[in-house]
Amino acid sequence: MKLVVSTTDLESMTEGVPVVLLRIAGVAEVLGTVGLIAPAATRILPRLTPIAASGLVVTMIGATITNIIIGEYALVAQTVLIGALAGFVAWARFGHYAIAPKAT
Repeated sequence: MKLVVSTTDLESMTEGVPVVLLRIAGVAEVLGTVGLIAPAATRILPRLTPIAASGLVVTMIGATITNIIIGEYALVAQTVLIGALAGFVAWARFGHYAIAPKAT
């Protein structure tokens, strides 16, 4: 939503957060999502999956801090949960449950 909503609509919903920061966060979230799914599904460079998950953890930490600062406490639980799930994926895929690359 951060990428498709017009700038004026986004400004009215941001509560003081710069629109450019929300656009950057939107790009990071979309790239992180693609990075979680595509390498694991295609088995092409599957080592990118835990790296993308780690990036999403960092993004969700920033989102949680931002939500606390602007007083959106209802969204804090959501960002913490998404960050925890991404952290679990990173832990699992870096460790014992790593995905093997496609055999050539």
